[in-house]
Amino acid sequence: MFHQVQVPEGDQSAYRFVYRTPGSSTSPLTYQMTVHVFGSISSPTTCIYALNRTADDHRDQFPEAADSVRRAFYVENYLDSFDSEDGVVKRARQMKNLLQLGGFNLTKWTSSSRNVMAALREFGLATPTLNLDLNKLPVERTLGMMCDGSPTYRETLILYMLQAIV
Repeated sequence: MFHQVQVPEGDQSAYRFVYRTPGSSTSPLTYQMTVHVFGSISSPTTCIYALNRTADDHRDQFPEAADSVRRAFYVENYLDSFDSEDGVVKRARQMKNLLQLGGFNLTKWTSSSRNVMAALREFGLATPTLNLDLNKLPVERTLGMMCDGSPTYRETLILYMLQAIV
C-alpha cells in the first residue's frame, strides 16, 4: 500500500539514500524515493489518510463503501461481515470501484462462503489456485483473527492487502 501514495516533491529529499553494489569500488549512487516506504514512521498515517481521503472524495458515488473504508480498514487490511452473500458481493464491487479512483487495488479476497469466493474470483482470491468444487476453504489469518471457511451465522469477507494499480 505504501508505494501507492506519493511523497510531495518538496519532501522527497527526506527519502534519499545511497547505494553501491556490494564488493564494487565505484562511488555510491544517491537515490530518492518518490513514494512512501514500509518502515518510515510517517508512512502508515499518511497512507491511511490517503485511503480515507479517497473514500471522502467519492462518498457521493459510493456512500456505503466509503463508510466501510472508515470503519473496517486497519492500514491495508479490510475485514467486514455481512448478513447475506449478495451483500458481500455488492460491497466488494463498490469497494473495488471506489478505491480504484484513488489508485488502490483490492486483492487477495477470501470468504467463508464458496458462492462468494466464486463471485469474487475475478478480483483475485487469496488462494488463486483453489478449486471451489473440491478443496476445503483455506484458513486465512489477518489482524490476529482466523477465518477457517467454516459456515457462520454471518458471511465474512476479508481483504488483507492493497496493491498498486499498474
